[in-house]
Amino acid sequence: MKKMESIQKTARFAGWAYFIIIITSVLSIAFGPYRLMVENDVVKSIENIASNQLLFRAGIVYEILMYTGVIFLSVALFELLKQVGRGRAMAALLCRFGEAIMGFLTVIGSIITLYLVNSDFEPAFMQKNIQLIFETKDALMAALMVFISVGSILFFQLFYQSKYIPRWLSIFGIIAFSFMLLESLILQLYPMEAWMFPGALAIVFEIVVGLWLIIKGVKINE
Repeated sequence: MKKMESIQKTARFAGWAYFIIIITSVLSIAFGPYRLMVENDVVKSIENIASNQLLFRAGIVYEILMYTGVIFLSVALFELLKQVGRGRAMAALLCRFGEAIMGFLTVIGSIITLYLVNSDFEPAFMQKNIQLIFETKDALMAALMVFISVGSILFFQLFYQSKYIPRWLSIFGIIAFSFMLLESLILQLYPMEAWMFPGALAIVFEIVVGLWLIIKGVKINE
């Protein structure tokens, strides 16, 4: 009985972790520093950051919370699914940890950008280095998508096998993150030609599975 209660608590914790990740990522996209970025215009982007520093700092906070949520989610899913397939669960955990590490590197990039914007460096030097940071962050985000996709596919294969959640929901997750994986590979080859739909599908899925785990928990075969 205690073991069943522990499993349900872990499942609901994972559901809430999904919600933290979704809320912070949506806030970051809708109200965060992404609104300050002007494509192919680093000078304008720097001006926007300089005049909206509180918004930029809020974006940094959103992202710290989001990637911290990824760590907590990954551990919860590993604890939930390790009995189903420990090797795959560990591989999925490491992939999601890789996502978090790359995410925190992009946060460091944002912190350095803010430092440069407020520094006394020559404009040309500042612009060159901030442009490099932007390009590095884009590359990290594209690689990060590979890690989140592979990790999520592995986790939801285990969910499918365990029948903890309805199999249609596990299939939905596998499909959503397979599309995201494809998108991330396209980003590596054609940075300006990636799709937006696959990422949106994964967001919708995470909202659905988060709600399911919070409200329903998991089905345990006694």
